[in-house]
Amino acid sequence: MRLGETAERAGVAVCLENMPNLDDFFCRDADELDGFIEGTGMSAVFDVGHANTTGNLDRFCKVILPKASHLHIHDNHGGRDEHLPLGCGTIPWDKIMPKIVRNYRGKIIVVEGRNPEEGRQSLEFLKRWF
Repeated sequence: MRLGETAERAGVAVCLENMPNLDDFFCRDADELDGFIEGTGMSAVFDVGHANTTGNLDRFCKVILPKASHLHIHDNHGGRDEHLPLGCGTIPWDKIMPKIVRNYRGKIIVVEGRNPEEGRQSLEFLKRWF
């Protein structure tokens, strides 16, 4: 709580990010992350690719996306955090992007990729939605 209060006084945001499905990581569950930030003055980073590895993408979209201050976006096949270009994994973008467009109130979207060319590919993909 003190961290969130200090951040508010300083005019900055402190955000916790949902984590990929790796043992010993917190915030792999949307409700757990929500519990960590609720009433603390902190916000959330919603990482779409991480949520896909946990099998809880829909729940993260419902609980965390509307509260998120920051969005990380990349694709994967659900098993690990591959940071693939958008459209190259198994994330159902036709289902997820309308939720992002409708519910994301933050201002920043970070395309996470492995190299500049894949980043450009993801940006072209995003232009269809924004």
